[in-house]
Amino acid sequence: MQKDNLKNIKRSLLIIIFILLLIIFFSILFKIRDNSLITDIKNFVKNDTKVLYISNKENYHDYPIDIFKKYDIDYLYINSSNLSGVEKSKLKKIINSKYLTNVIVIFKNGKIKDAIIEYGDNESLLEFLKSQGIIPEIIGDNLEELSRVKELIEQDNYLIYLPYIKTEELNLKVEMLKEISDEYDIKFETVNAYLLS
Repeated sequence: MQKDNLKNIKRSLLIIIFILLLIIFFSILFKIRDNSLITDIKNFVKNDTKVLYISNKENYHDYPIDIFKKYDIDYLYINSSNLSGVEKSKLKKIINSKYLTNVIVIFKNGKIKDAIIEYGDNESLLEFLKSQGIIPEIIGDNLEELSRVKELIEQDNYLIYLPYIKTEELNLKVEMLKEISDEYDIKFETVNAYLLS
């Protein structure tokens, strides 16, 4: 009877050890293997100049994305509030930074070119992107756009619409304003308000 008990204890211990080994194996495998998000990031930053924008919900700003869209910059936005602990640690390694609250990292052919962390305002971000050659001098654009607006204002019967950024809703407004201007024989023009200070 004692032998049977010893056999049962040994069998139970072996089963427990086997289960523990399985848990350890899968947890190591999960840590080593990249999940789809990390794989997507690594593939995204591989070629050309790319911008990775990471922030949590509290620090999210629209204007970096507005700038990226305006200048057709390849960007990937990541909300760090939704990341798991493993994803956060892997992402920190990819961007070589402990910051995941408000950071824009510029990659060139898979390597980090530069980064701006915890930037305070639109101006500091614009200066950074200009210094990296990501966007052109905006002042030149402003002067060009301002002189165009001035010319339009000086003409009679001109309807000027200044949308901030192109969206589906704005496109519908443009179409509606076009119809109104055609109906009442008013000249119509849209001006990108983003270029104006």
